[in-house]
Amino acid sequence: HPKKVLSYQGEWYEGRMTGQGEMKWANNKKCYTGTFLKDKPNGFGELTFMDAGRLRMYTGEFKDGKKHGKGRFVYGNGRIYEGDWKNDKANG
Repeated sequence: HPKKVLSYQGEWYEGRMTGQGEMKWANNKKCYTGTFLKDKPNGFGELTFMDAGRLRMYTGEFKDGKKHGKGRFVYGNGRIYEGDWKNDKANG
């Protein structure tokens, strides 16, 4: 959510984050680098975040700020899921 954003560097269109950019969240444990549309990750990008002290990473497609399309998720324990995503959930 944009209100929790610590920083954004990238392209703007009509006062909104649109185009290529990098967003870091206020807790500084989450970062998204990729394409934005109207303030949300949309298109291809990479999301990294800490969860329970472990780094997790998703590289792939986003739609309306959610993992959606083809992507690869690396879990904190090293497990990898590569395939389809729908509305932020593995779908395949």
